[in-house]
Amino acid sequence: MLKDDQDPPPAWAPDLSQKPLIGKDPLVNALSPPSDTPPVYNVLLLGPTQAGKSTFLESVKQYADSSYDINIKRIGNGNMSHTQDVIEDEVMTSLPIYKLYDMNDDGRELDTTQIKTESAFKKLLARDDDLELRAEELPGSKLVRFRIIDTPGLDDTNGND
Repeated sequence: MLKDDQDPPPAWAPDLSQKPLIGKDPLVNALSPPSDTPPVYNVLLLGPTQAGKSTFLESVKQYADSSYDINIKRIGNGNMSHTQDVIEDEVMTSLPIYKLYDMNDDGRELDTTQIKTESAFKKLLARDDDLELRAEELPGSKLVRFRIIDTPGLDDTNGND
């Protein structure tokens, strides 16, 4: 509400009267995205050739959607880089947790925190025909968006570092 001696706000100024305040700065709150918009996290992948940057990106995509098949063509072979240009990819996820179930034991959840040695872990993974991995949403989890920027290797001799 304007007092008699106040000028109206400029036309470019955001309307601060209708938006509930989140923090102390009304301008920041007026320019903030609505609360139902998932937050965006920017991730820049930098490192030498064959350090696993593209593999990381593909793994994050599979983590977010367990039905996603990793694109082998985007991953190098250990000797040669496959990322020639900067690639920007977006991943939307609610950050699920994954649990392992033993289908030979009536679908009982396996407590993987009790695996103490690498050999025991390898023995468990060798049973892939009777294990099932399931993604589960955490109660109250919300969507987040990752903007992942994959770059060519810093020491890539085929490009300009």
